[in-house]
Amino acid sequence: MPAVSLDLTASPSDDVQSYWITVHDQPVTMNNDAGSVNLASPGTYILVWHFIGNEGATVGIQGDVNGSTVVQVKQSTIPAGQISGAGISRFSV
Repeated sequence: MPAVSLDLTASPSDDVQSYWITVHDQPVTMNNDAGSVNLASPGTYILVWHFIGNEGATVGIQGDVNGSTVVQVKQSTIPAGQISGAGISRFSV
């Protein structure tokens, strides 16, 4: 299977203190809210994210392959009374 690069960008709100993103079991190193990971194509994958901040803090995540969006989290929000949020999204390349 050929490999493709999944280019990820994150858009955390100002009150997000930290966040982590993995694709399957591969942690994604994010620098200035951008990172990438190589994936076999075709394939189905799981995007996992976790973030810490104040209640109401948000993070959005977009993953592109060759300029086309293959996964998008428009907005993940920390619920009232909590200090962290997380989510999982399945996508294919």
